[in-house]
Amino acid sequence: MKRAVHETFVLDASVALGWTLDNLVPVSAARAKQALLSGARALAPALWHLDIAKGLAVAERRGILTASDATLALLQLEHLCVQAFDIDADLVPLRQALETARTYPLWAYDSVYFDLALRIRLPFATLDVARQSRTAAGRPHRRAARSSQRESASDRSNEECPTHTC
Repeated sequence: MKRAVHETFVLDASVALGWTLDNLVPVSAARAKQALLSGARALAPALWHLDIAKGLAVAERRGILTASDATLALLQLEHLCVQAFDIDADLVPLRQALETARTYPLWAYDSVYFDLALRIRLPFATLDVARQSRTAAGRPHRRAARSSQRESASDRSNEECPTHTC
C-alpha cells in the first residue's frame, strides 16, 4: 500500500544537507526531495538558511566538500527553494523555545523547527535520529514531563501569573 504524500511538511536542514553531504543519500531525504519535485511544499523557520550555511561551511572545513562543491550545493538548494519552499517568519518567543527544548530535550534552535510543526500540525522531516525519537508523536521526555507537571501545579497556585505571560 502506497502512503499519501503530504502537500506540505516542515523541513529540517539535516534533510536538505543530506542531499549534498552524504555519498548515499538517506532514503527519507530522497523521499522528501522527490515529494518537493512532485509538487509538495516545504516549510521551515527563518533560521533554516543559517543551518544550511553552517552545514556547508563545516563540510568544507572538514574536507567533505570543496568550495566549488559547496557553491554548487548552495545553487541547487536555492533553485529548489524558489520552486518548493516557504519560510515561516514568525518569531518563536524565547520562553517557548526554552520550554520546548526542556520538554523534548532539544537544542533551542532545533525546538524552533519542532514548534513550527506542532503549531501548524505538519509532518516534520529530519535526519537527526535522536531528534526523531524525542519528538515522535509529540511525546515529551519522561523527566521533562514530570518536571513540567510539577511546574504546572505550582503555576496554578500562583495567582500573580495565571496566563504564564509574565
